[in-house]
Amino acid sequence: MTRAQRGIKGEAWKEAADRYGELLRIEDGSKAELFLGSSVENLIARGVALLEAGDYEGAKADFWAARALSRKLWGEFQEPLLLLGKAYFLEGDRSRAEKLFHEAADRSGDRERMSLWIAAVYQSLALRLVRSERFGDAVAAKRKVVELRSEDGAERVRLGWVLLQDLWWRRR
Repeated sequence: MTRAQRGIKGEAWKEAADRYGELLRIEDGSKAELFLGSSVENLIARGVALLEAGDYEGAKADFWAARALSRKLWGEFQEPLLLLGKAYFLEGDRSRAEKLFHEAADRSGDRERMSLWIAAVYQSLALRLVRSERFGDAVAAKRKVVELRSEDGAERVRLGWVLLQDLWWRRR
C-alpha cells in the first residue's frame, strides 16, 4: 500500500492529496504512466481526497482532467462525471450536479444500471450532509434516491428519518 493509499484509508485527506500529487508529478516528469491508466486513477484519487478535505475547486479540476484523459484513452468512463456531480452538489450547485448526472445516464449503455450508480452517489451525499448538519441538502439528496429507487420502501423510510432530522434542526 502506498503512502497515498494509507492517507485515504486513514482519512488523512490533505496528506493523501499531497501524495497523489507526488505520483502525478512523477508520471508527468517521466512522460509515462506507472501502469496503464494510473494517471486517471491518481487524478480520481486525489480528487476524492480534495473533495473530502472540502477543496471543491481542486476536486473538480482533477475530475475534469480525469474525465478528459479517460475519454482519450478508453472512451466513456462515467466515474469522473459522477464525482463531478457530487462535487457540484456539495458546493451547493444542485442544478449543475443534476445536469452531470443526466449526462452520465444519457451516455451510459445501461441507463438502469447507471441510475443505481447515481442513486448511490445521492445516498453517499445524504449521509455526508446529515453528518455535517446540512439537513435541507440531505433531504434533497434523499428525495433523489427515492425518485431513482421508487420501488425501495426502505429508502422512503430513510427519507422520512432525514425529514424528521431537518424539522428538528429547524426548530432548534
